[in-house]
This record gives sequence, structure tokens and C-alpha cells, in this order.
Amino acid sequence: MARLEAEGVFSRNGAGYRQDECRLRYIAHLRAERTRSPRTEAETEYQQQKAHWLSLRIAKHQREHLTMEEHCRVIDTLAGIPLTGLASLPAAMSGNDLTIRRKWERFVYDLRTKLANEALRLADEAEKKWYAMLIAKSRLPVA
Repeated sequence: MARLEAEGVFSRNGAGYRQDECRLRYIAHLRAERTRSPRTEAETEYQQQKAHWLSLRIAKHQREHLTMEEHCRVIDTLAGIPLTGLASLPAAMSGNDLTIRRKWERFVYDLRTKLANEALRLADEAEKKWYAMLIAKSRLPVA
């Protein structure tokens, strides 16, 4: 009480304190102290991260959210079906003609190479966006 009185938060009025006025000044003092504290920014970030984590857990529980592992498993399964079909295409289309089969194998190989290159390009773009987001979020200078 003496410290708060010395800081001017509380003021005596004759025999005691004016409770309503002191209460309002004390609340204002606590709010001002909270904004001056270096822990405030870290605590705010922690609370935001915790709220985000909790929202992800709720979304996963309600089946509105896929984990990265589930997503990759679905993509691998869906991508594997046409790739398996493409691999069997040369044998199905050529019959006993080896020349035609080699042409189909070359076509399938080129198509799978184009698919793989496009997937790598898209992954590189996503990674660049992710790094840009991290740099912007951390406010680090870009070298």
C-alpha cells in the first residue's frame, strides 16, 4: 500500500482512502503495467499459439481437419492409381508388337517425368511461400 501510495496510485483523504477512486486508479495502474511489461508480448504470442493449437485439435476431433500424414497418404493413394494404370498401358496397347510397346513405354516415361517435374516445381513454390511467411512473421531482415 505504501509503494502504491508513493507512486500516486492511492491517495489519502483525511482518515482513509476513497475506495471508488482508488479502485479505478489501481485498475488503470495494472493495465498500464501490463502494457509496459516485456513479458506481455511473449505472453500474448503464447496465448495466440495455444488458441491456434486448440482450434486445430477441435477441428481434427470434428473431422474438419486432416493431419499432414493423412493428407500425404490420401494423395499417394490417389496418385498411385493412374500411375499404376499408366505403367500397364504399354503391355495392354501393344499386344505382341515390341516396337509399339517401346513407343508406349517412352510415352509413359515422358508423361511420368513431366508429372514429377511439375510436382517438384509446385513443392518449391510452396516452400518459398512458407519461408517468406516465416520471415515476415519473425520480422527478421532479409539478406
